[in-house]
Order: sequence, then structure tokens, then C-alpha cells
Amino acid sequence: MSELQKVRKGEPLRIPAETFNTFIDVAQAFRDRQQITGSRMQTGNEAAGIVLVRNKSDADQDRFAVMGVSTIVISPTDNLLAFQNRPAFDVVIPTASHASKFVILTEPIRKNRIGKAMIAGVTPVQLDVQSETDENAAAATGVTATLKTGSTGTAKILWKESGTGTKWGIVQFPVGGAGGSPTTYARISARAGTSSPWLYSAEVVVRTGSTRVATGQTLSWNLRNLAEEGPSGAGGNPMQVGDIVAFWPDGDGYACERSPAKGTY
Repeated sequence: MSELQKVRKGEPLRIPAETFNTFIDVAQAFRDRQQITGSRMQTGNEAAGIVLVRNKSDADQDRFAVMGVSTIVISPTDNLLAFQNRPAFDVVIPTASHASKFVILTEPIRKNRIGKAMIAGVTPVQLDVQSETDENAAAATGVTATLKTGSTGTAKILWKESGTGTKWGIVQFPVGGAGGSPTTYARISARAGTSSPWLYSAEVVVRTGSTRVATGQTLSWNLRNLAEEGPSGAGGNPMQVGDIVAFWPDGDGYACERSPAKGTY
């Protein structure tokens, strides 16, 4: 490549083809860098836990509304590139299965419209405070205005207003374990099915002294016993009503195993 030469004032401007092409290459590289930077910034926002969601609740939803994750908007078979580049989710009014699978809207979203929501991170949200000592929160069935506090829940309360009832707080979600603590427990309340693996309902419990008491949070027909799955579990020993199990989120529901402190409380 020939050396780039500056032109003095008054001299005729003659630009060799190679020099002009160099200018074009530099301009193109600068534009490409801007596009890459913009793409990285967008990816960074997504990595921070911001996703696109479509409000399928049949009602307009306000900023900070709690919504359950239902399904994806665009599947790989619909458009593989769109699926890979910008995942988007349909969100609905929370049900029991959304206790740990929810988003918090970062802007108001009208029904059937798409907007932004936080699926992981730190955010303000209104809390339905059951006890001032509660340190965790979860989505409550049929409620979008608040997260319900308790001893379990995949949202960790970093700060909240004093008192009980509807209060503002700041939460981090999701946090490890079914309730943001190493182990959470439930008491089997019902069993369904005719053979292994059975499905179970349970109520979340905490230890108080030598007993376990229910927290009010329930797991409705979405609890599986890992010991009953696979060839070695066929016809395995089922859970009995009253058994205490340790549980954690797994897919669309929860997995469990008998607690070392098993028994009926």
C-alpha cells in the first residue's frame, strides 16, 4: 500500500484509488465495530437477566407485576435464528407451578403485547409480607401485584419496609435451592396414580423446636420422588401421607427425596 499523504493548502486534490479504498475500508470497519458493540451491549442486558415477554394474561399489567413463565414465543422450528438470538417468553397469571418460575416486569405491558421483564437479577417489587422475619419470597397463585414472603422461595429479600401486609422490598432472584437455603422440606399431603412413579402434593414445612409446621405454601401434584424413577425405582417404596421430604426445583415442578429426619410430624 502506498503511503498516505497529506495535502497542503492550495494544492490540487488528487486521491489515488488505493488511498480512497483505504478510507472506505476504515469507514466500513468503524461501522462494523459500532454494530458489534451494539450487539454486545444488547447481549449484556440479556445476560443481566432482561428478556422479552408477551403478556398472555388477558389484562394489561403494570411495571413490577409478577408473571409466570408459560412457554416460548418463537420456537426453533418457527425461526431458528430468532430463537437463538433473542429468546422471548409468553407470561401468564401465576399458578402453583410458577412459584419459582416467574419474571418481574420492568415496564407496563398491555395484553398480547411484548415488553421487557427481569428473569434474574435484583429489582424492587411489592411483597405480601406474612412475617417480618421472612427472608424469602415466591410467586403466589393468582396474584401479579406481589410476591408472597415466607421461609422458602427462590427470591431472596435483600431489604423490605417494616411491618406486614403489602410492602415495598428489593429482592434477588433466583437464588440457590428451593427456598434460598441449603435444604427445604415438605410434608406429603396426597398421592395420585396407580403405579410408580407417583405424583405427590405436599405442603412446605419448617422445623419449630422438635416439630415441623406448615408455612402455607403448597406443591400441587408437581412433586416427584427420585427414588421411584428409572429401572431400579419401578414399583419402589412410595411416599406416604405425612412423610417429610427434602425438595428442590426440577424442570416444571419439584424433585424430592425422603428427609434424614423422616417421619410424621
